[in-house]
Parts: sequence; C-alpha cells; structure tokens
Amino acid sequence: MVTWSADIGTITSSGVYAAPANLTARAFAVVTGCIANTQVCEKFRLGLHPFRIHPSRPVVSSGSSVQLQGIMGAGTVAPAWALDGPGTISSSGVFTASSLLADGGNALVTATLAGQAEQVAVSVSGAFPGIVNRVSDYFDLNEGPFPFGTAALQVAVAGNRAYVLATGSLMGPLDQSYYWIDVYELTDPTHPVWVDAVESPARGGLLVCGQFLYVLTGSDFTAGFAPILATLDIRDPHPVLTARTVDPSASNYLTTGCIAVTPTGSPVPPNSVAMVDVADLSSGTPIPVLYTHASTRCNLADRKRNLRWPATLRVPRCIFRKHHADLSRSL
Repeated sequence: MVTWSADIGTITSSGVYAAPANLTARAFAVVTGCIANTQVCEKFRLGLHPFRIHPSRPVVSSGSSVQLQGIMGAGTVAPAWALDGPGTISSSGVFTASSLLADGGNALVTATLAGQAEQVAVSVSGAFPGIVNRVSDYFDLNEGPFPFGTAALQVAVAGNRAYVLATGSLMGPLDQSYYWIDVYELTDPTHPVWVDAVESPARGGLLVCGQFLYVLTGSDFTAGFAPILATLDIRDPHPVLTARTVDPSASNYLTTGCIAVTPTGSPVPPNSVAMVDVADLSSGTPIPVLYTHASTRCNLADRKRNLRWPATLRVPRCIFRKHHADLSRSL
C-alpha cells in the first residue's frame, strides 16, 4: 500500500492529484508516495499552470489545420494567440500549416491570458523531417544524486504496443534508481496513448519474442552485479513478471525473431572461428538449440536459421555442433 501526500493541492488515497483552483501564476507541487510503514519513498514534481493548451502535443499534416484551445479547470478560455514560425493562426486558435517542403518540423504557438503565457509546438508532418515534438518534466537541482529528468533508455515494439524502459537518474553501475516500463498504445502512431506502467525487474535492455518481453542486463547491482534475465508475459496490456534468473549470457544476446545468438569468450579476430550459443526464446525461457549432427558444413540460409549479425560481419559458412555452433566469419 502506498501513502500519498502533496505540498500544494490535494491527492487521494488512490493517487489522484488535483491542483488548486484559480491559479494566477505558475507554481510547482511535490507529490510524495511512500510504502506504508516504511521509509521507502519516491517524489515527483508537477508544474502547475493557470491554464493549458489542448492538444498538448498537436501533430498536423502539411497544409492542414488543427484547432487549439485554452483550458482552465473543466472549461475553455479565450487567450490571445501568436505564431512564431511558418503557417498561420486565427484569433480563435485555428492553426494552418504551410504546404511548403521547407516549412515542416515544429511551429511554436503562444497563448496569452491575464498576463500568463503558455506555449505549444505544433508538429508539421509530411514535409521536411524536423523534430516531431518533445516531452518535458520538472526536477529540483538541489536534490541528490543530481537529477536529469525522465530518461527513456530503450523501446521494444510488439504488435500495436510499445514498451519503453525509463528511469529518473543515470548515475552509472552503482545507481539504485527506480526503473520502470511504460506501455503505449500505437493504433495511431502519431499519437501514442499511455496505457500502463510496471516496475522493471532489471535495469537492462528489452527484447520482444511473441507474447514475451525480456529484460536483460550484464551487471545488476541489486543482484550482486550478476547478469539478470527477466521474462514478462505481455498478452494483456499490463505486463506480468513470470521469471527473473541469473543468466551469464544476458548482456550479449543478439536476436532475430525468437532466435538468440550469444557470442562467447573474447573478441574474435578477422577470418577466425567464433564460438556462439544459440537459444530459442519463444517459450519464455531461453532453450539451447541442440543438433544431432556433429560436423556438417553448411550455408546459414540453407539451415534457415536467419541469424542476423551486424552489417560489418558476414557469415559465409558454419559448423553446427551439439549445444554450440562454430561460425567462421570475417570482417
């Protein structure tokens, strides 16, 4: 159970925050969540604004229009609109993007109400590939370790969902910061919808195979610097942890589909033989691929293993052996 508190505004026992009514200037609120009867707490800083612009991350195609609105509480307001960039904006907040190729990217719109200004960047797609948009959060420079704001470390996509590994601090291998996985719905790729978040069982990278999401790291501080491989079932929108084990190969998996290849030993010189482990990830647990023939030279395409190495490497032939495969490769 989590106990919630806020220094400005109110927050319910279930974590629903409400800002003060009738704000006349910007302010910051610190929301704290603590595990009941412990001193384990996390803080999150919220920016409070007298009004906001809707939509908060508008995307419009070249030459098209989008209606912008000023929102205060549960109602709308009528700010003064100004545009700094290509396109036009009406007094009622209708932004029309330029149709010129060089005018793609972002157009900055400012709304002013009672001396308070808010801004939004309208992303214009279908022309010059400028920055699509940015997401900002707030942090306190007086906190330690030094905060960097939310950092998205890696993204894995399965069907119409994206899984984003994120943290609030990047301080190196001894960092014990909280890591989590945000889940987004991608039915409309230009407007991802956040649907859920779960604690990450490790601080490493993400791999997707069918109904499973793997989280792996070569050195996890919370497990005595051991390499960790965790498995989450992603059939439902809420990922469910099914296993978390020590796996020596966790930091080196190279995958194509549900086949994982793990280089073993030291770096391999050009034109020499490399020892690798091959594993099937489709069951939720890495299963070594076994071969009955001990020494048969072959072409990888003929074996239909489709092992995909970095572009600088080519694999002209191989020797399959039980538990391992010797791959002759050259740069």
